[in-house]
Amino acid sequence: MADLNPLLEEDEVARAAREEAHACAALLRKASPVPNIAYPILRAIWDRRLFPMVPVELFVLDRSVESIRTLDDLRVAIVYRNDPDYPDCWTHPGGYLGGSERIADAAKRVAKRELGVEVVDPYVVSPTNFPRHPRDHEMSVMVVASLATGFTAKDVERRDGVHFCPFTDLPTNLLPQHQELQARLVRWLSLLIEMPQYLRADFLNFAKPFDSER
Repeated sequence: MADLNPLLEEDEVARAAREEAHACAALLRKASPVPNIAYPILRAIWDRRLFPMVPVELFVLDRSVESIRTLDDLRVAIVYRNDPDYPDCWTHPGGYLGGSERIADAAKRVAKRELGVEVVDPYVVSPTNFPRHPRDHEMSVMVVASLATGFTAKDVERRDGVHFCPFTDLPTNLLPQHQELQARLVRWLSLLIEMPQYLRADFLNFAKPFDSER
């Protein structure tokens, strides 16, 4: 019988693990989905890196993407942050894609929450994977959009800690991950500018957010 003890102990451990898993699942069924998830639950997901989070990183420009012919006088909205996760730095506005939320709706929600404005014509630039992000594993969806009619850069800058900055002259303390995202957007827009006119419409149509109905 002594030889069976390790197996019995293993059985007990497995049973306890199953019970804990069921208890955890029962609690999670009570949780609100992102973006309204309770912070302690979100923090646990971050700390354990249970799965990649999906932030929508929003690049709000002071003109329509279709009208851009040069990057020289283009401006983009940035937000100042100074908290434990992001001390003393500038970032582009962003927020997690919510449960069952469309990408365009997430972009509009982020713009309203962080900038106090409405945006139009969102385009998906690129997914960017940050598996070694200091806080959590993030699979960012980069979205570029422009201010809706009736909103101006001055409307954005009425908020504390928000600035419309020259696109090619961003602060040196821009969050490192967002420096990478900005570089990708520079390349994307440069390709768009160099593109023959007859290809631009197809290119931008393909870049519109696609949300499957399945």
